[in-house]
Amino acid sequence: MKHPRTGHLPSPSTVKGPHGARRVVAITALPAEHVWPGSVCAPGSDLFVGSAKDWLFTLGPGRWRHVPLLHRRPVLLARLVRFHLEAGMAGATVNSRTARDELEGLDLDDGDVEEFVDLSEQEYHRLQTLTLQVRVVESELRRERGRGRAQVTRHA
Repeated sequence: MKHPRTGHLPSPSTVKGPHGARRVVAITALPAEHVWPGSVCAPGSDLFVGSAKDWLFTLGPGRWRHVPLLHRRPVLLARLVRFHLEAGMAGATVNSRTARDELEGLDLDDGDVEEFVDLSEQEYHRLQTLTLQVRVVESELRRERGRGRAQVTRHA
């Protein structure tokens, strides 16, 4: 169900289940419209590319905003962001797997270590959702780029 004020779809982690209870949904089981980032305008609209760039820039290092190539070619920005998020997922996976052993011997409570591992697992899932969203946006940017070339060819 869309948000009544913004019209945006909920993110996969906030989909409501029966009786309004919130539940986590496997993002691979959701159609693309359920993972579309709420701040990105619909593909084909005049605002799509600009809103996609704005959103993508929020997901990468701030210095990327100063790279003219990434402003000119948002499909390259999407690719770079996707790899950046995937690297974060790999780091969260390693951290979840190794934290208990590597943090042993530090003056930490067992509860703190478990909470830290849980935090890493939550971060992995957050990055996984964002990666799927970036893939969908990247795919639409590629289509947009193809439509642009087709229009230029027709007018030539």
